Amino acid sequence: MLLKTSYFKKEIWKQGFRSTGWIGLAYFFILLFLLPLEILMEKSKEDNEMISYYQNNAQDLFFINGEIQLVLLFTVPIIAGIFACRYLQVKGSADFMHSLPVKRSSLFIHQYLIGITMVLLPIVLVACLMWILHGMIDVNYMYQPMDVASWLYYTAMCNIFFYSFSYLIGMLTGISVVQGGLTYIFLLFPYGISMLIMYNLDMVLFGFSEQNGSLLGLFVLFSPFYWVVQLTMNHAEGIVTWYYWPLSVLCIGLSFILYRYRQTESASQTLAFSIIKPIFKFGVTICFMLLGGVYFGMNQQQIIGWSLFGYVIGALLGYFLAEMLIQKSWRVFNKWKGLAIYTGISMIVLLSLVFDWYGYETKIPEAADIEGIYFSSGYDGYTFFEDDSEKQPNITDEALKQQVISLHQKIISEQIGANEQNIQFTSNTVTTQITYYLTNGNKITREYIIPDRTELDQFIVPILKSDAYKQANFSWLYEEKRTDFKEISVNGVDGRQVVKDQETIRKIVEALRKDYLNASYEDVLESYRYDSGTIQFVDGTDNYYHMPIHEAYDQTMQVLKEEKLARWFDLK
Repeated sequence: MLLKTSYFKKEIWKQGFRSTGWIGLAYFFILLFLLPLEILMEKSKEDNEMISYYQNNAQDLFFINGEIQLVLLFTVPIIAGIFACRYLQVKGSADFMHSLPVKRSSLFIHQYLIGITMVLLPIVLVACLMWILHGMIDVNYMYQPMDVASWLYYTAMCNIFFYSFSYLIGMLTGISVVQGGLTYIFLLFPYGISMLIMYNLDMVLFGFSEQNGSLLGLFVLFSPFYWVVQLTMNHAEGIVTWYYWPLSVLCIGLSFILYRYRQTESASQTLAFSIIKPIFKFGVTICFMLLGGVYFGMNQQQIIGWSLFGYVIGALLGYFLAEMLIQKSWRVFNKWKGLAIYTGISMIVLLSLVFDWYGYETKIPEAADIEGIYFSSGYDGYTFFEDDSEKQPNITDEALKQQVISLHQKIISEQIGANEQNIQFTSNTVTTQITYYLTNGNKITREYIIPDRTELDQFIVPILKSDAYKQANFSWLYEEKRTDFKEISVNGVDGRQVVKDQETIRKIVEALRKDYLNASYEDVLESYRYDSGTIQFVDGTDNYYHMPIHEAYDQTMQVLKEEKLARWFDLK
């Protein structure tokens, strides 16, 4: 007679619930207070103002106590992952669990499922309560059944990903505290490292623009923390997070593979695998070096000497700190050979940037290779509020292209603003940005701080005075047959007035088109400086456009006076 044994190990589940059950219970009761009970409390004091508030602002269930839900999403699954891996990291427990007549694969699956049950079961129960609540009382102005499904989907996705990632890190270390620390470090790593690299490049490369870091900026979008914050800030709509499901599966698969090769003796070791020790050590060293360079560079006005000091101190601190963590001892200062190799490689990389071996600082494309240029003088305010992804070339005229190239050559040849620590900031100090859109589809962006703009007026003013540049900067105003503004708002220092009459809007648009082209450069600049009044345009798709008004805009002022709208302005 064959003896069949069940794959389900009841005693392991009992033991697991004793050690991690408190996480699930605490999570359930906190969610119970945050959502169903909070909704009942709000319902009990129902009034028209409160109903209107929810109708106008609540887009999903993350609106209710969203800040606390955010904290729970960041902590509960990671804590559950840490406690689920405790059987690997406590020596006595590791020896006992692996002496049981249970296959490693079975043990892995049981422990993983026990932990994830602690973060999934509470949200499923709370979601059921929310559906029941919706069926029993009228809370339509707070949420709909689909909102519960959406909340359950996103919360489960975040919990599974964070838990699986924490579990994966748990396979790499034999200390629970290190597991928690490394989990948060790696989750923040895409954002942190991209910011550190951009800040450091900004210090050592003349003309570096953060807009050049658009590729680095993409790493920010891969940070799960960024998406979770967006989620709990009522920005769930449009969030693309499906790839966290396959990433979770990948984490589970890698965890299983690592577990198969992990030695039981690695319990209480900082890192469970020797092969990752140098990666960890030099990774920590690089991060601390970049952080040290940014800290001393920013605090000492980007003086290269202080930046180098920061790099050295940061590298030393990071290297020996990582060594101490690995060795679990402070007596590591004799292990300097690896640091010497690292320092040599780092110095070569750093010197290549400081002395511009790659020609970054002097690179200016040929006029024939330029399709268009986006130029911001920095003190005209024309496009100050535009997002970089929305910027378009505002110079396509060949003569103006050459003017911008001449300006760029002047800045580079005289190293204008290269020593930022020596700049005396005045009202004439501006930041100029130049983006070349090349015929091969690439972009080159440079950004410079000009200490005194008047020194470059001979290059800049002809650009700003040209009709082509003006029309390009306010293309929305000069588009042919642009008559789809559904309303405008005349904003002055004493108040504002909304105008929906299409004939009045048409007259104002026509007058503004003429006045702006006829205005002198000084008048346009003054209109931005004093901000005495603006007109806001809203088109049919709810896009908003703004334009400052100056008293020199004669035709516009005449129309405003005729329509009794000029009273809001306090113009000279």
